[in-house]
This record gives sequence, structure tokens and C-alpha cells, in this order.
Amino acid sequence: MPSLKRAQAITVINLKGGVGKTHTTWLLAGNCEEQGRRVLAVDLDQQGNLTRNLMQGPDQNSSFGSAVLFDPTQDIDPTQIIQQSKFSYIDFIAANSALQPLDVASQKEWEQADLQFSLVDLVQQVQGDYDYILFDCPTKLSLTGFAALTASDFVIVPLEPADWGAQGVEKVTQAVDYVKQRHNSRLELLGYLISRIKPRRQYHQIYSDELRSRYGKKAFDIMIPDWAGYEQAVTHAVPVNLRRPNSKEARIAREFFAEVETRIRQAQSSKRRRRRRVSKNGLTAV
Repeated sequence: MPSLKRAQAITVINLKGGVGKTHTTWLLAGNCEEQGRRVLAVDLDQQGNLTRNLMQGPDQNSSFGSAVLFDPTQDIDPTQIIQQSKFSYIDFIAANSALQPLDVASQKEWEQADLQFSLVDLVQQVQGDYDYILFDCPTKLSLTGFAALTASDFVIVPLEPADWGAQGVEKVTQAVDYVKQRHNSRLELLGYLISRIKPRRQYHQIYSDELRSRYGKKAFDIMIPDWAGYEQAVTHAVPVNLRRPNSKEARIAREFFAEVETRIRQAQSSKRRRRRRVSKNGLTAV
């Protein structure tokens, strides 16, 4: 399957920790590596879990990372902080503790300074060099998350099939709508991804059914099980479809990536149809 003509920027976000947010980004990047798709992974979470799994070694520099993109006093070319990972098709921008103040920044203050546009220049400069740009966000609706949404085409919201795992999703959805209306009209919710599901636990299945009923077609068909192979792949810092290419975990990872691409094509097709209708009726596209 040929690469997409323009890099598709995807934000992965949820307010709840431990729901598979960084793992979702990791799975997407791993599939890109396997299929020869160029991907830029931007780590916006000060914990830096994604950064550690992509670094070529402990001596690789992570001090000059994504936080600098939010500093208006820094006159820097965003491409200068892109680093090559230990994988052939994955580049990344590192995260570090310098992101911490951005997690508590005031929305009123950052919107007055237009800091929500901090990542737009990066995307515009590199979108011709990659097939995908992935933003891994912290578990807060802070400046970094809003900036990722403002610079993205799509959003994936991972959630766990449990009541506490789904908490905060409504606020994320509201944030997506807010950004779409005020800052980034092309932003689309790609879907809710049920992650870390334990198929043998009845309550997980019950909550999964409830979530599917609640979100309808916005819920991904594929679900990511809580299987040991995924954890081992993270521990060894090698994507599961590279570490164990014939495993059931790798098969599901590929099915997830295929569904992501299908949903992107469907969204693009829907946008083209809307534009044609607007043009035919002589109206102004929004």
C-alpha cells in the first residue's frame, strides 16, 4: 500500500493514566517501522517513556527536547531538535522534565500569547518528510495537549474498559470540539480505542459493550488486549511486530494500524464530498 501523500498528524490523548496512551503511540510507530513508513514521534509527556524506548542508547541527548518549541524567546528551527531513533524509519523529538511547567500553564495566558500554535510550524516544516507525525500527550489538558490538537489532523483516545478508565473522556471530547471550533477546523476525532482489555474478565467485557454502545462507530473495531507480549516488547524497547512478528500480539497491532489508515481514508473522503457539496451550492467552505 503506498504511503499517504502528506504526513497525517495524530494526537494520542486521555486524562487518565495507565490506559495505554503511550503504548498506542508505540504501536503506531512500530507498524510504521515494519511497513517502511516514515514517522516522527513527538514526546510531550515529561515522563519520557516513549523517548527512552526510541533512544539509540543512554548517552543520546534528550536535554534539548520538545519543551523548547513552547518557548517564544527561543528562535530555533524545529527540525534541529529532531533525533534519529534506533529504528530506520522512526525519528523522534525527546521529552524531559523541562515540560513540567507547561502541564500547569493557564489556558487564558497561553491563548493570549497564542502558544497553542507552538507545534504548527513544526508540522508544516516536516509534513513532506514523513507519512505520520504522532503526538504522545501527558494525562492533563495542559498547553502541550492543546498545542498537539491545534497542530493535528486526527485524535485517538485510548481508554480502559472500566468505569475509572473511561473517566475524563468527556472532557477530552469537549477539548477536541473547542480546538476544532477555535483553532483547527480540520481536526477530527478518529476514534476511541479500547485498550488493556482482559478478555477473560467478565466486567471488562461488560464495560467494553457499554463503551461501544455509547460511542457507536467512533469506537475502534479492534481492541488491544492486556497480553504479556505487549509488556515484554515495551520492556525490551522493540515493537511487538518486530520482536515477535508471528505472535497474536503482532497480528492485532497490524489490524489496529490497518483500521487507523482505513478511518483516515474515510475521513478524507468525507471531507472531499463536503467540499464538493459546498462548491456546488456556491457556499463558503469551513
